[in-house]
Amino acid sequence: MSDILSIIRQKLIKFFFHCFFIFKIKNNRIFLMNYNGKGYGDSQKYISEELLKDDYYEIVWAVNNIESPFPKEIIKVKRNSIKYFYYLSTSKVLINNCRFPLFFTKRKEQYYIQTWHSPLRLKKIEMDAKSNFSKYYILTMKNDSKYIDEILSGCKFSYDIYSRAFLYSGKISKTGTPRCDVFFDEKNKVSLKKRLTRELNLDSRKKIILYAPTYRKNCSMNDVMMNIKKVYRKISNNYELLVRFHPLTKKIDLQKNIKNVTCYPDIQELLTISDILITDYSSCLFDMLIAEKKCILLLKDIKNYLQKERDLYFDINELPFPKAYTDDELICIIENYDKYYNKNQMNKFKRKIGLYEHGNAAFLVKKRIDSIVKEGKKYEKI
Repeated sequence: MSDILSIIRQKLIKFFFHCFFIFKIKNNRIFLMNYNGKGYGDSQKYISEELLKDDYYEIVWAVNNIESPFPKEIIKVKRNSIKYFYYLSTSKVLINNCRFPLFFTKRKEQYYIQTWHSPLRLKKIEMDAKSNFSKYYILTMKNDSKYIDEILSGCKFSYDIYSRAFLYSGKISKTGTPRCDVFFDEKNKVSLKKRLTRELNLDSRKKIILYAPTYRKNCSMNDVMMNIKKVYRKISNNYELLVRFHPLTKKIDLQKNIKNVTCYPDIQELLTISDILITDYSSCLFDMLIAEKKCILLLKDIKNYLQKERDLYFDINELPFPKAYTDDELICIIENYDKYYNKNQMNKFKRKIGLYEHGNAAFLVKKRIDSIVKEGKKYEKI
């Protein structure tokens, strides 16, 4: 659909959406959406877990698949349904990690918290990568930004990006990233490992490697992917291999003993149980930095990626993780990781980005929501 047709369509939806403004806003109703309707995951999940401790709140999630598994206390509404428009227009607090569509208008009494979908990112985003986006998306971005009341940030580097790339001059809170709280909960990590070992049918005697390559729009995945069969043949005695493709990546068949976890709703849980992450330009590498866990960057197409895909915020050599440019180098690093690990580099990079993740982000967001909903305070700096 062309930009012009998309804009016309959104204007028509906007008129329809405004009809729901006749309904009163319900003060204890919280509306959440994850990746434009994906399942129960990302920071929204961990905020919900905190809210569920308080019977006062009515929690609503917008989803594409109404059969997606959720806690029974949460109200699920199908995105773009009548219920979706009703709950979006009558919730006191709105929480999103992407952009609301161009039809979206926030009512005066509502409060919109933007979590975004990573604590930090390698690829440039929003207006910092303007040439990568359509005019329609840029209009959507600008419309969404003008309604945001607060953005959550996990480090000083992200704080500065949001001020600039979001065309946003509002409040940015140094809460940390709710989805990263899981890395600080030692008791939960043990029970999570047991549960996922059982659910994914993993060998508890082996360590776990998660391979999570990012999506490429202009490059062939076949040219850049790990040779999964070759690598697995070398490591299978000691490791289980989980593979998580980007949802937009064309389906790729895997051999029987390799677990495809692309559809697993919460990548944070997969990162938590993994001993090593292998990725390339995905922001999940920074989650492993926060978790102080092993990560390897597989950079087979670094030159091509920079030319055809997206500019990066960091020189790839600044990143404090081992880098492999071939499958053989990757195998060598997996087998000898401690030789490549540099704790001083890790700490230096944390200082560079001004990291302030402490494992209590969801609690701080719940505290903020309490102040807005129960005490009527518009904004109280954290």
